Amino acid sequence: MATLGNTFGVTFNFLIGRGLLKWPRFQRLHHSPKLKSAKSLSDRFGPYVIYLSWLPAIGDPLTIYLGTTKMPFLRFALIGFTLRFLRYYLIYVLLKT
Repeated sequence: MATLGNTFGVTFNFLIGRGLLKWPRFQRLHHSPKLKSAKSLSDRFGPYVIYLSWLPAIGDPLTIYLGTTKMPFLRFALIGFTLRFLRYYLIYVLLKT
């Protein structure tokens, strides 16, 4: 149950990121030189950023960021669900012993 709830939460974050693309103020920021250099790093390492999204402190901002990068939703959802399932499974195994 926790996996589904957490997956819905990060999906909401992802959709917020997608929504930011339509916000005029963000579009201006999106074309700034600093963000262009960040985008070049994102283009290089972007798909791998999702594998850090399960971390408690940085996961939510990363999922919003992934929404702004136009990552395909199906890929995001499948990887996101799998990572969350593995996190809660690991917690279960560690607490069981």
